[in-house]
Amino acid sequence: MDTAESIQPPVVESTAAVRLVLGVARLGEGDLARWWSSQGLNPAVRFALAGFRRTGAVVGAELALLSAARRHHQILPRPNAVHMFSPHVPFIGWTRAYLAELKSDGRSELLEELHTWTSRKLATDTLRAWRAALGPLEQPVETVTRDGLADPSITISLLRHVVDGYLTQSGELSVPYVNLVS
Repeated sequence: MDTAESIQPPVVESTAAVRLVLGVARLGEGDLARWWSSQGLNPAVRFALAGFRRTGAVVGAELALLSAARRHHQILPRPNAVHMFSPHVPFIGWTRAYLAELKSDGRSELLEELHTWTSRKLATDTLRAWRAALGPLEQPVETVTRDGLADPSITISLLRHVVDGYLTQSGELSVPYVNLVS
């Protein structure tokens, strides 16, 4: 690796972020952590979406994603709260785009894997492994500026921070977030 490559900031791969967003959306569903009431990715109710032959899994993922985003906005209605489902970061947009692309095919290894999550422990363990691929959190993120949100190294730190926040919870949802400052 030459010097120019070594000083480049880390870039959040959209696929890694999408996997984590959908993983958190699945973890929070009614049959696992019960942070929101959706059952879109619950394998026990998958048959209910079978009417959407090609897109049933995608529709289920969209339901989980919308439920997660809605719950986050209910808990933190402040426009300066930056969380995983916040419009200030690209994560939910990337996830929606991924799901929209799947509607033409309907098959996804990621969605198939999320359907195998039948316990909170399995979900948390898998999320922890996915989160580890992003590397360690150098220092906790407490606030972020609008300019900072354009910096890939800050974006990846923010993603690490919020995912770590979900992984340490055992009861009611306490949304991991940082404040957006001027």
